[in-house]
Amino acid sequence: MIPEEHKQDIIQSGINFIRSITEAYGSDDGMRLWENISSVLDPDLKGQIFFALLTGEYNGVVVLTGTEASANKVSLIKAVRSVDTRRLGLKEAKDICDGLWSGRPQKLSIDPKYRNVVLRELRDAGFYV
Repeated sequence: MIPEEHKQDIIQSGINFIRSITEAYGSDDGMRLWENISSVLDPDLKGQIFFALLTGEYNGVVVLTGTEASANKVSLIKAVRSVDTRRLGLKEAKDICDGLWSGRPQKLSIDPKYRNVVLRELRDAGFYV
């Protein structure tokens, strides 16, 4: 039995992985690669990942893993404030960015309906998502 906190991380990572490999390899090759890798997953967990991906309904969380060295700090803070659904203040957004600059991944709450737009905006600002 997989502990719940690990299960949620696997689902989120699975969603991000499928998106990344289909962007990199195209949908057919990406899905073939996913099928090979996911063959070792619990079938229920694999189904949850795929359902969340198809519906766009998961937990509305994006994990930021770092920033480009050349990224403008003010632009990064503004981007965090504009996409996070918690309506973060300046201090909270700065704390998230400071955490990234210290090497700690940070989570943002986003509206899953606008996930692709949000990801593009964050990447354009200089975040690694």
